[in-house]
Amino acid sequence: MNADLLHRYIAGDVSEQEALEVAAWIAESNKNEHEYKVQRSLYDITLWRTEEDGRFLQKEKYGILSKPLIIRVCRIAAIILVVFSLTYWWTQRKINIAPVIQMVHTPKGQRTEMVLSDGTKVWINSNSTLKYCDFTSQDRRVVELDGEGYFIVTKNPTKPFIVKTTRYDIKVLGTEFNVTAYSSERDWHASLINGKIDINAKDGSNLMVLEPNTEAYVENGNLMKRSMNAIESAFKWRKGQISFENQSMAEIIRKLETCYDIKIIVHNKSILQSRYTGTFVVHDGISHILNVLSTYDKFTYVLEKDNKIIIY
Repeated sequence: MNADLLHRYIAGDVSEQEALEVAAWIAESNKNEHEYKVQRSLYDITLWRTEEDGRFLQKEKYGILSKPLIIRVCRIAAIILVVFSLTYWWTQRKINIAPVIQMVHTPKGQRTEMVLSDGTKVWINSNSTLKYCDFTSQDRRVVELDGEGYFIVTKNPTKPFIVKTTRYDIKVLGTEFNVTAYSSERDWHASLINGKIDINAKDGSNLMVLEPNTEAYVENGNLMKRSMNAIESAFKWRKGQISFENQSMAEIIRKLETCYDIKIIVHNKSILQSRYTGTFVVHDGISHILNVLSTYDKFTYVLEKDNKIIIY
């Protein structure tokens, strides 16, 4: 800030445009405001020590400020008040319109059912987290998912619904689909029941469009698409069940680790390629599921104290 302009501003000897310029500079930072206060204090000291400097103080016969100076000071004061008021209003406005992020985490072995502000129904699976905000003042409906979620999206052509995951984003207008996207796992699935969804890269470019009864998945780092044969069994977790449809023991172990937040170490590698179909209730516990599976593959297991299971 030009020192001469700042001094003239303090003395009230500036134009309206110059007053606006200085007032905006003061409002920019605490440092600028501090410098202004220092210069103002020095001016006040000078004001009391001398009556000879006509640039700072004009007196009439009885020691009263001249009328033209009073009018100018009042005008500048009014401009300063307006500038600071607008600055405060804009700062408060930005604070008030900032969306409040909500977060829901579903602990291991549990599930959460909820309805978002737009009427969209969401089921959040075990060990999963959903972040979202009120969509009322937003031009898009955006949620962030780490884990597995089932969505029945309320249709709104003017506000697309976007599910952000660590790997891909899913864009819809109104449809029903399931997403499995745990940041701690390599697997990623998006399964469509009704409607249509776009699978997009993080930069917004479209990678794939899904039709009903199809799912997108990742294999060897590539995004692939296939048809779904058993829709109902795949999403029984919404009812508190864990279901396997011709899945390998390796896939089942990964699902059990996620559901129960436990580490399973397999020494008996021969069982990993065995395939199973069945449905269990999550609340029955992992021991019940392993006991049933062991009757077929004749394996044994040990529960360790540090939240670990070893299969022999």
